[in-house]
Amino acid sequence: MRRGGASRQRAAFAYARRWTPPELPVGGADALKLGLAPGPKVGKLIGAVERWWIDGDFTAERRACLAQLKKLAR
Repeated sequence: MRRGGASRQRAAFAYARRWTPPELPVGGADALKLGLAPGPKVGKLIGAVERWWIDGDFTAERRACLAQLKKLAR
């Protein structure tokens, strides 16, 4: 192992243990508040918003995610 390799590896593991995955800022309840009926369509819309959010590198905040949800729900 290279010099300092074990130290870097421990630091990487420590960082990984502290990391928490980002949470999608909208959910099914938000879709229902838009007047959508409960059902598979809600899941598909939330999935589409999530893909959009991921493609944007998780940077869109709740307001932008809600706007995207509204846009897709039309």
